[in-house]
Amino acid sequence: MKSLNHARIPHATLFQKVFKARAVAANKSLYLLNVSMPLHLLQVSWNFALDRIATLIKQDRDANFIAKNAAGTTVNRWISTGMLAASASSTETAYLTAS
Repeated sequence: MKSLNHARIPHATLFQKVFKARAVAANKSLYLLNVSMPLHLLQVSWNFALDRIATLIKQDRDANFIAKNAAGTTVNRWISTGMLAASASSTETAYLTAS
């Protein structure tokens, strides 16, 4: 998957398109098919979205997990991924955090 090139897509334009599409989506998640203009957002089920997220997280963990440091001490580090949780987070973020 390509990463979002912020220089090409102004944040305001991106967020306006996503939020406009979300108003229509109701209980569906939106999947960004590509990052070129115009945006191609696909309505998908939460099961699809969560399965996709889980797959990408597992791939990242498998590629970047550090079980032992150079001295051989068990450290169980996974430094390529973090988690954001806050009271100001969206419902979707809270759901993913709890899941």
